[in-house]
Amino acid sequence: MAIRALFQQLYASEFARRSLLGLLIVVLFLGGVQLRRWTGEKTRHVRSQRDIDKQLSGIRAQIPNRLC
Repeated sequence: MAIRALFQQLYASEFARRSLLGLLIVVLFLGGVQLRRWTGEKTRHVRSQRDIDKQLSGIRAQIPNRLC
């Protein structure tokens, strides 16, 4: 019962509602940033085909034509 009364007081306060909403938005944003960093680290070895082709074309440009 005491917990229910506490939550009723929290939700009745306009400041508390706005504070909790702001906190939720900040937590979701920071969680998204952290998830993006984590997936970037885990998939660092994966490259798109376009990046690989671009690197190969750069390497081919450095090799003389007689060797290609």
